[in-house]
Amino acid sequence: MTILKNINVTLAFTFARIVCQFIGTAYMSRVFSKTDLGLLLLFLAISRITELFLVAGDNNVIIRDGEHTDMLGLKQKYYSFRFLLRLILAAILTCILFYLFSGIKGIILVSIFILTLFFLIGRSCFQLCAGILISNNKFVLFGLYDALIIVLSQLLFSRLFIGLGLTGLLTGYVLAYIILAMVYYSLGLVKLQTDNRLEYSRKDSWRFARPELLNIAARSLDTYVLPSIIGVEMMVSYKRGYSVGEVLTNTLGRSLALVLFPTFARMSNYERRKMGLYFCATAIIVGLIFSIIISTYSHEIISFYLGDGWEEAAKVLSVVVYILPARLLAKVVGSLLKASDLLKFLERTQYLLIIVQLMALGCAFIDLAIFIRVLIIGTSATILLQLTYWLRNSNS
Repeated sequence: MTILKNINVTLAFTFARIVCQFIGTAYMSRVFSKTDLGLLLLFLAISRITELFLVAGDNNVIIRDGEHTDMLGLKQKYYSFRFLLRLILAAILTCILFYLFSGIKGIILVSIFILTLFFLIGRSCFQLCAGILISNNKFVLFGLYDALIIVLSQLLFSRLFIGLGLTGLLTGYVLAYIILAMVYYSLGLVKLQTDNRLEYSRKDSWRFARPELLNIAARSLDTYVLPSIIGVEMMVSYKRGYSVGEVLTNTLGRSLALVLFPTFARMSNYERRKMGLYFCATAIIVGLIFSIIISTYSHEIISFYLGDGWEEAAKVLSVVVYILPARLLAKVVGSLLKASDLLKFLERTQYLLIIVQLMALGCAFIDLAIFIRVLIIGTSATILLQLTYWLRNSNS
């Protein structure tokens, strides 16, 4: 009953977050230019990779090891000169990659570097706080944290800095992350003292961080490369259509991943196998049903969601939505592989996903529709390979 309760709580708050994101995206798509939105998507995709060099899987270790009230080894790892140096290097790397893929120069790039420093601090706080809250089964507090990020960044602060374009959008995100971290700390919802009762190594953390790093890289390659192939505005139309199709993944799939990983980790092999098969079957069936429905009404959905001028996004959505079963299944299988300590295989399959992305991007030079179809087939085959491997290596 506890697992279902936690899933239902997480589902409720994730749904609230998706609703807020739906409204926020609809608002920003009508107010900001496609170029600004495309640059924001590019920045967020790059920063998701560079932030891993700061947190490096510590949040997953905290979740795996059970209930803790404190950030383990916080003073040694995050109140140190080494962390400050990593932060500066991560910000520099983010801006270099952003410059290479976007071509933004001059004073704007300097402003982005300053914002990047604070953005990465806010994201690090969020990741560590999330690990602590999930570890303690405080899914309500985590869900509220997660939803408020969207409300503050997209619906409140973006309005205050509307005339600044990309820098205004980034400022909204920075303020949201920093303010919420301070509020949670000041209310005592997350303690910042060091807990020396349990030590873990950076090597242990990177066992979780490496597959996550590769997964983000695999899923973000299109954001990095497509602007140079089809242009920033067309890339935004593709990503907007893709994001609508992923509402289910971000709601149900994300909720499953958050709850199932710590739950599976504490189960016996027999219990994990039984529950794992149930949730895998559910993910595939639900994904197929919603794919058919969303594809059928893709034009109506995009028209209501984004307004006029997004016809290309509707065409993309009608096809790319069929990646949903694989995306949902990936959330469950990823939790099973991590809980079963099969991280090495999970890491290896991320290389396959990167190869799939590269093959698909090669097809994008010919036609975007071929790119989408190769992406769907390749991703689905890789996730099924993960499931097959887990079945063969999980003891009954």
